[in-house]
Amino acid sequence: MSAGTDIFYDPTAKDVQWLGLDLVTISGAENYRQQMILRLLTDRGELIHYPDYGTSLFHLARLSMSPARLEELQRELVQTCQQDTRTQQVDQVEIVNENGCLRISACLHAIEREFRLEMIIGDQVEVNVL
Repeated sequence: MSAGTDIFYDPTAKDVQWLGLDLVTISGAENYRQQMILRLLTDRGELIHYPDYGTSLFHLARLSMSPARLEELQRELVQTCQQDTRTQQVDQVEIVNENGCLRISACLHAIEREFRLEMIIGDQVEVNVL
């Protein structure tokens, strides 16, 4: 399965990147990583023309935590990652609530390799796909 090609978005600059008059593009594993990060940083319903794109993790994280809520967060994470058709499997999901800060990790199987997802939802949000 092709990992596709897309415009490179620099999260530090919060903008697309240019090389002279050309847009910088990415492909392969880097494209998958970028798309997964952007999907996990987008609230579902935030994009008018793509209302199903994104996740409800942030909404769920604001609710009171219980074992049932942690299971709901896990289901939402798996469903969000599987919105990308290149994601074949999501496993080794761990969600830990530490004083109102959620630490999330998972293994994503996609485009014939594994990626490690690390996410923190607290005062600030961090998402890394390694």
